[in-house]
Amino acid sequence: IAQYYAVTKEHHQSEEELLVIFNRKISKNPTLKLLKDKVKLLK
Repeated sequence: IAQYYAVTKEHHQSEEELLVIFNRKISKNPTLKLLKDKVKLLK
């Protein structure tokens, strides 16, 4: 999230909204596996 703020310099979305978007993108990506608080890249 800190990297997102550094790149976009936009703070109009709350941290909770960004987490929802981030988690949705990770969970729908078949090459990534979400394990609790960690994301693992599958080969």
